[in-house]
Amino acid sequence: MSKFIYKVSESSQDTRNFKIESDHKLTHSEILDLVGASDTHPMADPYTDDGATITFVDTDFGDDSQLEIEGEYIDE
Repeated sequence: MSKFIYKVSESSQDTRNFKIESDHKLTHSEILDLVGASDTHPMADPYTDDGATITFVDTDFGDDSQLEIEGEYIDE
């Protein structure tokens, strides 16, 4: 007997929120570097570099998930 294999992908848009405090005005690149170097774990310590500190605040989880199913299945 053969097996039926299904590949399922779920996607949604989650939004991660950060707070940056800086002693000086930052460039776009500096902001991106801070976000890239920060940790999004809820218990993570803030990350500081060159007078700027970034803190992970929270994640807004998307509620509009979309499923994509590959494979033959029975329509209901």
